[in-house]
Amino acid sequence: MLSRSNDLSALQALALIFIDRGLRTSYDLQSVATLSIGSGRPLLEELQKSGTIESVADSEFRGTRPYAITDRGRELLRSAMDEFRTDEHWLASHQHLNFDSIPRCFFLEWLWGEGGNHQDWRSSLKRSLERRMEDLEKKRRKILRDLEARLQTLSSDDIVNDHSVVALVYAWMQVTFGSQLLKVQFELIDKMIEQLENMPSSTLGAVEFLDELRKNVLTRRSLDREGE
Repeated sequence: MLSRSNDLSALQALALIFIDRGLRTSYDLQSVATLSIGSGRPLLEELQKSGTIESVADSEFRGTRPYAITDRGRELLRSAMDEFRTDEHWLASHQHLNFDSIPRCFFLEWLWGEGGNHQDWRSSLKRSLERRMEDLEKKRRKILRDLEARLQTLSSDDIVNDHSVVALVYAWMQVTFGSQLLKVQFELIDKMIEQLENMPSSTLGAVEFLDELRKNVLTRRSLDREGE
């Protein structure tokens, strides 16, 4: 149940933001905001149960269910935004992120930040990732020790058929992949910060924002062509 701003996940906050701005169906969230249908439908059902969005009747939307944000949803979203802009507790509660969550929180930083410096949150996120990488590395080394010990008890004819060896190899692969993925996320943070610093603020007036965003997009398109 969503009773306070800290209960909102970054994904839930984004869904409320987009619905409040006119993306009214699960298809809209998928096609415009690139939220997958797989996560979109359960997400919308959860938000509806919490009373932050409601299903509305609209003859324009045949064969699909349109949603609208409720007063409760706007208030919860406003509380999260205010908390974000003041003491960053909202971001601090989301420092244990997965790969998809990082760009969501950076988007919220761009949308709500008003040019503020959230370096403390970024540093906290990086420390969290470092701790997780250290934990995975310890686990990986233990798996290798266990695998080596098991191999020493088997003859060459038994290795492939031994279920514990096969399981340990899988565990090693899984942990190694997870560790490498965290390293990618760690490197991604600084790259996202660079991108964020070049984006025009969403709090500019409409004309100024659109003008700056247009210049930014054209510059990026030019750089992409040069890299082809």
